[in-house]
Amino acid sequence: GAIDSLQNSRGIVSFAPGTYRHTGFTSRAGVHLRGAGPDATLLSYVTMTGNAITFPANPDRARITDMSLTCVNSPGTSGAMIYAPTSTVREIIIDNVYITRSLRGIQIFDALNVSINHVRISGQGSGVANGAGIEIGNITLPGNGITVSDPYINGFARGVVTYGFNATYLRPILEQNAIGMISYGRTTVIHPYVNANTDRDFDINTNGMLLLGYGSQNWS
Repeated sequence: GAIDSLQNSRGIVSFAPGTYRHTGFTSRAGVHLRGAGPDATLLSYVTMTGNAITFPANPDRARITDMSLTCVNSPGTSGAMIYAPTSTVREIIIDNVYITRSLRGIQIFDALNVSINHVRISGQGSGVANGAGIEIGNITLPGNGITVSDPYINGFARGVVTYGFNATYLRPILEQNAIGMISYGRTTVIHPYVNANTDRDFDINTNGMLLLGYGSQNWS
């Protein structure tokens, strides 16, 4: 395919407007998957299990931008739409991407200098166990230097789960999640908004959280 044709070089794989059905694929370091906009380019995963787009080990400087990702059938896959397994993940950028119909929207382990911007992620419902809109790191590979700006996340058991150190979340909108955000790392959250249909706004563990300009419909 187009990704394989780049061999070991970096490059852009462009998706023209349209719907592209696929059974899951692995991107590569230095490859930019670029659509024509989330209202124009749709990558539709046809499987109900597994991960739609997987990054290999050490996927430095990979990008996914300007597209929508979904699953053909409802409620969607039991995996993630974008998945980076337990290897060092450097300088990944995900920008202007809409995600629907997955248990986990974006799941990245051991993230270093990762940026996620202007994403809209809708889940399978706040009562579906283990769901998460964005999940960064784990207890052994938390990651460091994560920036997430202007995400809209709704319909998950957990809107955001973050283990990363030096993680910044700017203007997140968290709606209709069982828990808006769970933090195990050192997290700064700036101007978050959580609506009244979220059962618990924040679950703060271990290393604390700095909240600036906090807005919530749950205030009386």
